[in-house]
Amino acid sequence: GDTIYNTWALAISDSNIVIGNREYSVSKSVNEATEFFVYDIDNDRISFPLENKKVLTTEQRLNGDSSAKTGANSRAYDINESGFIVGKADDYDQTHSVYGGSPRTQSAFLYDNNEDSADYGDSWFINDLICTADNDGVVTSPLYKIRSARVINDDGTVLVEGWKYETDSDYQNETNATEVMLKLTRNTSVSSPDDSPNCWQSDLLDTEEESYERSGGAGFWLWIFAFPLLFVRRFFK
Repeated sequence: GDTIYNTWALAISDSNIVIGNREYSVSKSVNEATEFFVYDIDNDRISFPLENKKVLTTEQRLNGDSSAKTGANSRAYDINESGFIVGKADDYDQTHSVYGGSPRTQSAFLYDNNEDSADYGDSWFINDLICTADNDGVVTSPLYKIRSARVINDDGTVLVEGWKYETDSDYQNETNATEVMLKLTRNTSVSSPDDSPNCWQSDLLDTEEESYERSGGAGFWLWIFAFPLLFVRRFFK
Protein backbone atom coordinates (compact mmCIF):
# COMPACT_ATOMS: atom_id res chain seq x y z
CA GLY A 1 0.00 0.00 0.00
CA ASP A 2 0.96 3.61 0.50
CA THR A 3 2.93 2.87 3.67
CA ILE A 4 6.06 1.74 1.76
CA TYR A 5 8.13 4.37 0.01
CA ASN A 6 10.77 2.16 -1.61
CA THR A 7 12.18 -1.39 -1.67
CA TRP A 8 15.37 -2.74 -3.20
CA ALA A 9 17.37 -5.99 -3.26
CA LEU A 10 21.11 -6.05 -2.68
CA ALA A 11 22.43 -9.63 -2.72
CA ILE A 12 21.46 -13.21 -3.53
CA SER A 13 23.09 -16.43 -2.33
CA ASP A 14 23.63 -19.62 -4.33
CA SER A 15 20.73 -21.13 -2.38
CA ASN A 16 18.41 -18.43 -3.76
CA ILE A 17 18.11 -16.34 -0.61
CA VAL A 18 17.69 -12.64 -1.43
CA ILE A 19 18.28 -9.80 1.00
CA GLY A 20 17.27 -6.19 0.65
CA ASN A 21 15.65 -3.25 2.41
CA ARG A 22 12.38 -1.35 2.47
CA GLU A 23 11.64 2.21 3.53
CA TYR A 24 8.40 3.44 5.06
CA SER A 25 6.67 6.60 3.84
CA VAL A 26 4.67 6.92 7.05
CA SER A 27 5.80 7.20 10.63
CA LYS A 28 6.11 4.19 12.94
CA SER A 29 6.59 5.40 16.52
CA VAL A 30 7.71 8.79 15.23
CA ASN A 31 10.21 7.29 12.78
CA GLU A 32 10.03 6.62 9.05
CA ALA A 33 11.86 3.34 9.45
CA THR A 34 14.08 1.30 7.17
CA GLU A 35 13.90 -2.50 7.64
CA PHE A 36 15.75 -5.32 5.94
CA PHE A 37 14.01 -8.31 4.41
CA VAL A 38 14.95 -11.89 3.52
CA TYR A 39 13.23 -13.56 0.57
CA ASP A 40 13.48 -17.31 -0.02
CA ILE A 41 12.85 -17.72 -3.76
CA ASP A 42 12.48 -21.51 -3.75
CA ASN A 43 9.86 -21.49 -1.00
CA ASP A 44 8.33 -18.13 -1.98
CA ARG A 45 8.71 -16.93 1.59
CA ILE A 46 9.58 -13.46 2.88
CA SER A 47 10.51 -12.38 6.39
CA PHE A 48 11.50 -9.17 8.17
CA PRO A 49 13.84 -10.38 10.94
CA LEU A 50 14.27 -7.03 12.72
CA GLU A 51 10.81 -5.59 12.07
CA ASN A 52 10.05 -3.48 15.15
CA LYS A 53 13.03 -5.06 16.89
CA LYS A 54 16.38 -3.70 18.00
CA VAL A 55 19.70 -5.55 18.18
CA LEU A 56 20.69 -6.16 21.80
CA THR A 57 24.17 -5.88 23.25
CA THR A 58 25.61 -8.75 25.27
CA GLU A 59 24.88 -6.76 28.41
CA GLN A 60 21.24 -6.24 27.43
CA ARG A 61 20.73 -9.92 26.52
CA LEU A 62 22.17 -11.09 29.85
CA ASN A 63 19.92 -8.59 31.64
CA GLY A 64 16.89 -10.05 29.88
CA ASP A 65 16.03 -6.78 28.14
CA SER A 66 13.31 -6.85 25.51
CA SER A 67 14.28 -6.43 21.86
CA ALA A 68 10.88 -4.93 20.97
CA LYS A 69 11.16 -1.44 19.50
CA THR A 70 8.45 -0.16 17.18
CA GLY A 71 9.99 1.79 14.31
CA ALA A 72 13.53 0.43 14.80
CA ASN A 73 15.90 0.82 11.83
CA SER A 74 17.88 -1.99 10.21
CA ARG A 75 19.62 -2.09 6.84
CA ALA A 76 21.26 -5.19 5.34
CA TYR A 77 24.10 -5.13 2.81
CA ASP A 78 25.31 -8.68 2.22
CA ILE A 79 24.74 -12.40 2.90
CA ASN A 80 27.12 -15.36 2.67
CA GLU A 81 26.47 -19.02 1.88
CA SER A 82 26.34 -19.88 5.59
CA GLY A 83 23.34 -17.61 6.00
CA PHE A 84 25.09 -14.82 7.90
CA ILE A 85 23.78 -11.35 7.05
CA VAL A 86 25.59 -8.10 7.81
CA GLY A 87 24.46 -4.50 7.84
CA LYS A 88 23.74 -1.71 10.29
CA ALA A 89 20.98 -1.00 12.82
CA ASP A 90 20.10 1.53 15.51
CA ASP A 91 22.83 1.69 18.13
CA TYR A 92 22.06 0.10 21.49
CA ASP A 93 21.31 3.41 23.24
CA GLN A 94 19.31 5.00 20.42
CA THR A 95 15.70 5.03 21.55
CA HIS A 96 14.70 8.64 20.87
CA SER A 97 12.21 9.76 18.23
CA VAL A 98 13.70 10.90 14.93
CA TYR A 99 10.79 12.08 12.76
CA GLY A 100 11.71 15.64 11.86
CA GLY A 101 14.78 15.44 14.11
CA SER A 102 18.32 14.07 14.15
CA PRO A 103 18.72 10.48 12.85
CA ARG A 104 19.75 7.73 15.24
CA THR A 105 23.37 6.62 15.21
CA GLN A 106 23.99 3.16 13.75
CA SER A 107 26.21 0.19 14.57
CA ALA A 108 27.12 -2.83 12.45
CA PHE A 109 25.25 -6.07 13.11
CA LEU A 110 25.53 -9.76 12.28
CA TYR A 111 22.35 -11.86 11.82
CA ASP A 112 22.13 -15.67 11.56
CA ASN A 113 19.63 -16.71 8.86
CA ASN A 114 20.74 -20.35 8.74
CA GLU A 115 17.71 -22.41 9.78
CA ASP A 116 19.94 -25.36 10.70
CA SER A 117 21.96 -23.25 13.14
CA ALA A 118 21.40 -23.23 16.90
CA ASP A 119 21.64 -19.44 16.66
CA TYR A 120 19.02 -19.13 13.89
CA GLY A 121 17.22 -15.81 14.17
CA ASP A 122 19.76 -14.27 16.55
CA SER A 123 21.52 -10.96 15.96
CA TRP A 124 24.60 -9.34 17.48
CA PHE A 125 26.39 -6.03 17.32
CA ILE A 126 29.78 -6.58 15.71
CA ASN A 127 31.25 -4.29 18.36
CA ASP A 128 30.45 -7.10 20.83
CA LEU A 129 32.34 -9.70 18.78
CA ILE A 130 35.83 -8.15 18.61
CA CYS A 131 36.90 -8.28 22.26
CA THR A 132 39.47 -10.68 23.72
CA ALA A 133 39.95 -12.35 27.10
CA ASP A 134 43.31 -13.47 28.51
CA ASN A 135 43.96 -16.60 30.56
CA ASP A 136 42.87 -14.76 33.70
CA GLY A 137 39.57 -13.77 32.14
CA VAL A 138 40.50 -10.09 31.78
CA VAL A 139 38.49 -8.71 28.87
CA THR A 140 39.98 -6.11 26.53
CA SER A 141 37.91 -4.04 24.11
CA PRO A 142 39.74 -2.41 21.17
CA LEU A 143 39.34 1.31 20.54
CA TYR A 144 37.07 0.92 17.53
CA LYS A 145 33.39 1.58 16.99
CA ILE A 146 32.13 -0.41 14.03
CA ARG A 147 29.31 1.53 12.41
CA SER A 148 28.46 -0.46 9.28
CA ALA A 149 29.29 -3.90 7.85
CA ARG A 150 29.23 -3.88 4.03
CA VAL A 151 30.57 -7.24 2.83
CA ILE A 152 30.78 -10.78 4.25
CA ASN A 153 32.37 -13.64 2.32
CA ASP A 154 31.83 -17.35 2.72
CA ASP A 155 34.60 -17.85 5.30
CA GLY A 156 33.11 -15.13 7.52
CA THR A 157 35.53 -12.32 6.66
CA VAL A 158 33.73 -8.98 7.02
CA LEU A 159 34.55 -5.59 5.55
CA VAL A 160 33.40 -2.79 7.84
CA GLU A 161 33.39 0.96 8.29
CA GLY A 162 33.88 2.68 11.59
CA TRP A 163 35.89 4.95 13.84
CA LYS A 164 39.25 4.52 15.53
CA TYR A 165 40.08 6.30 18.77
CA GLU A 166 43.51 6.91 20.26
CA THR A 167 42.61 6.86 23.96
CA ASP A 168 39.96 5.41 26.26
CA SER A 169 38.74 8.93 26.98
CA ASP A 170 38.36 9.70 23.27
CA TYR A 171 36.38 6.48 22.84
CA GLN A 172 34.04 7.17 25.74
CA ASN A 173 33.47 10.79 24.71
CA GLU A 174 33.45 10.04 20.95
CA THR A 175 36.05 12.69 20.17
CA ASN A 176 39.17 12.84 17.96
CA ALA A 177 38.07 9.86 15.87
CA THR A 178 39.61 8.71 12.60
CA GLU A 179 37.24 7.23 10.00
CA VAL A 180 38.54 3.83 8.88
CA MET A 181 37.79 0.75 6.88
CA LEU A 182 38.68 -2.57 8.56
CA LYS A 183 38.90 -6.20 7.59
CA LEU A 184 37.62 -8.59 10.26
CA THR A 185 38.28 -12.33 10.13
CA ARG A 186 36.26 -15.02 11.85
CA ASN A 187 37.83 -17.20 14.51
CA THR A 188 36.74 -20.63 13.27
CA SER A 189 37.52 -22.26 16.62
CA VAL A 190 34.54 -20.41 18.13
CA SER A 191 31.27 -22.08 17.22
CA SER A 192 28.84 -19.30 18.13
CA PRO A 193 29.01 -15.52 18.46
CA ASP A 194 27.51 -16.02 21.93
CA ASP A 195 30.84 -17.58 22.97
CA SER A 196 32.68 -14.28 22.56
CA PRO A 197 33.86 -12.54 25.74
CA ASN A 198 31.44 -10.04 27.21
CA CYS A 199 32.88 -6.68 26.09
CA TRP A 200 30.92 -4.98 28.85
CA GLN A 201 33.25 -6.56 31.39
CA SER A 202 36.20 -4.63 29.94
CA ASP A 203 37.58 -1.55 31.68
CA LEU A 204 36.59 0.45 28.61
CA LEU A 205 32.88 -0.40 28.77
CA ASP A 206 32.26 -1.42 32.40
CA THR A 207 29.32 0.59 33.70
CA GLU A 208 29.83 -0.22 37.42
CA GLU A 209 26.07 -0.81 37.73
CA GLU A 210 26.40 -4.55 38.30
CA SER A 211 28.52 -7.53 37.34
CA TYR A 212 27.64 -9.35 34.13
CA GLU A 213 28.60 -12.96 33.55
CA ARG A 214 29.18 -14.13 30.00
CA SER A 215 28.26 -17.56 28.76
CA GLY A 216 30.48 -19.84 26.71
CA GLY A 217 34.23 -19.87 26.28
CA ALA A 218 36.81 -17.14 26.09
CA GLY A 219 37.29 -17.11 22.33
CA PHE A 220 36.42 -14.08 20.20
CA TRP A 221 34.24 -14.38 17.12
CA LEU A 222 35.80 -11.68 14.92
CA TRP A 223 39.30 -10.27 15.00
CA ILE A 224 40.75 -7.15 13.43
CA PHE A 225 43.01 -8.76 10.87
CA ALA A 226 44.42 -5.76 9.04
CA PHE A 227 45.61 -2.34 10.08
CA PRO A 228 43.13 0.45 9.28
CA LEU A 229 43.03 1.38 5.63
CA LEU A 230 42.12 4.64 4.01
CA PHE A 231 38.34 5.01 4.26
CA VAL A 232 36.54 4.17 1.03
CA ARG A 233 32.97 5.31 0.44
CA ARG A 234 32.03 2.66 -2.11
CA PHE A 235 32.83 -1.03 -2.18
CA PHE A 236 33.01 -3.44 -5.08
CA LYS A 237 32.82 -7.24 -4.78
